[in-house]
Amino acid sequence: MEVVMQFQGELVSNAPFIEAVKDAHSCHHGMVSAVFEQTMSLKESMRVHE
Repeated sequence: MEVVMQFQGELVSNAPFIEAVKDAHSCHHGMVSAVFEQTMSLKESMRVHE
């Protein structure tokens, strides 16, 4: 039980770090999606001009 309580304490103390990683992952995913959409839009635009 002591190990479980220690693990729980470590999780609580690491919560801000875990949230920061989740936020960074979400931000990265959003940026990748935006770049992909812009790339696809540019490719379509280039195709129209051919």
